[in-house]
Amino acid sequence: RVAARHTGNARARAAACGAGPPPPGRAPPSLSAGAPRLAFKTGPSYGFRDAVAAGIGDRWTVAVWTGRPDGGARPGLTGRDAALPLLFQVFDVLAGDPSSPRALNPQVAPSALTRLDAAAAGPVILFPPDGSRLLADGFGSHARGFALIAKGEGLRWFSGGAEIPAGPGGSAPVWKPSGPGFY
Repeated sequence: RVAARHTGNARARAAACGAGPPPPGRAPPSLSAGAPRLAFKTGPSYGFRDAVAAGIGDRWTVAVWTGRPDGGARPGLTGRDAALPLLFQVFDVLAGDPSSPRALNPQVAPSALTRLDAAAAGPVILFPPDGSRLLADGFGSHARGFALIAKGEGLRWFSGGAEIPAGPGGSAPVWKPSGPGFY
């Protein structure tokens, strides 16, 4: 279920949340006659794998998720850039005439789909960030470990001379330290 109809006093809930600035290229609701008033929250997930936007309006609560079906990282992907414009379009459709719904189509593709990086740029390590120190409070085969995330093709990770295999289903490799401490 993408949207849920409110019961009760949704305006009071939306007012309590406050409202942020609209996405780029869109006039604020206070300057647009008939525009839906909504409060929203956006964000990326850990490692920039997903971008989300959730909003509450006068009659509806809507959540929008964008991401790759394979769970791969999309550096720089944020909820404000990728999911928020779609959230506003969904609210526009929900507030409109139900007899003639408009198609949901983004005005522009997300930058991750319109930009091609130069092949000569080489790999970029996204996690762990350069110069960071990670605390491992557990170790061994049952430890949580650290996901290793990089931007590039055909990359392999090594630790102590041994290759770290990809996770289940080709997901990010997980490095599990040999003992507790900072790494």
